[in-house]
Amino acid sequence: MNLQTDLGSIVGSIIEEKLSKEKIKKRDMSDSLKEGRYKGIKVIAEIKPSSPSKGELRSINLENIGNIVKDIESGGASAISVLVEPRKFNGSMEFLKEVRRSTELPILAKGFFYTPIHLSECAVFGADAYLSMIRVLEVLNVNKKDFIQFSEKLGLESFFEANSLEEIKSIPPSKRRIVEINNRNIYEDFEIHLDNIAIGKNLPEEDVLVSGSGISSAKDLETLFYLSNGRLDAVLIGTSIMNSEDIRAKVSEFVEKGKEVVK
Repeated sequence: MNLQTDLGSIVGSIIEEKLSKEKIKKRDMSDSLKEGRYKGIKVIAEIKPSSPSKGELRSINLENIGNIVKDIESGGASAISVLVEPRKFNGSMEFLKEVRRSTELPILAKGFFYTPIHLSECAVFGADAYLSMIRVLEVLNVNKKDFIQFSEKLGLESFFEANSLEEIKSIPPSKRRIVEINNRNIYEDFEIHLDNIAIGKNLPEEDVLVSGSGISSAKDLETLFYLSNGRLDAVLIGTSIMNSEDIRAKVSEFVEKGKEVVK
């Protein structure tokens, strides 16, 4: 890894030193989610203080986030997503850092990332994967192949988000990809369409298919699994978990339903 070539001598050397000192151990996100379609749909529980459509979901701070992580773990989640975007979501990189201290589960950093500096922050603060919004990268003319290669140098997996079949087709090929189909039309009217998962049903066998946004009840997992022709591996759930009085019980409800659905 030569971050000084990619980031310049000053920024690159700082990032190299931070990564070296912290000796960050990366967890395999795709490995934790693979074969959910056979063994039980996996749950990625999202720590999400607020949303643009719902406002504040839960009061989260550095003092209570560790307890939230423990509840998520004891509920049986396979991974954790952390909102790090402060605008509209009230997220924070400090939240990511504290979650990393509190769990050995794979962590997804969820925000708007399109520069090497963004990815470097995700790595330094402890993420194992980062959200790669295909449409955002395309509109900003980011070279997706180069971006992915840089993330791999940092030990980060790409967690691709797509809203259309065209976006799926533009994801660079690799040995195993994580592809999340967003059920919310975030670029237009913010409406939820669970049937959007159908665009991912023909992904290569080795890819991990995830459904995210608007999953409000355990019964939705039945619908999503059916609409994906039995292809769904995992679900990413934030709002309904954050709104729950008992996070552990809510996560467990989704996990158990995920096992039941694939039988």
